[in-house]
Amino acid sequence: MPPPKELLIAAPLVTVSPVLLTWWLPWERWIPWAKLKAVLGPYLLYVSFALWYFKFGWFVVAISFLWGVALSMWAIIDAIKT
Repeated sequence: MPPPKELLIAAPLVTVSPVLLTWWLPWERWIPWAKLKAVLGPYLLYVSFALWYFKFGWFVVAISFLWGVALSMWAIIDAIKT
């Protein structure tokens, strides 16, 4: 029996949750934020899809989508500059 769709959609959200929940702690300085924006942008776009799928409020979905677009654009502009 294949896994339910909800598990397939929520599984990627669980794997990164420790980093997203503890980014502000002083011992999390190892996270390379300059390089991570290229990954976080598309990931936040995926998060906005997952939030929409699980019927979160439109405001939460819109905020994650806009942050995903902004980080993706920032990473693209940095890639073009270099």
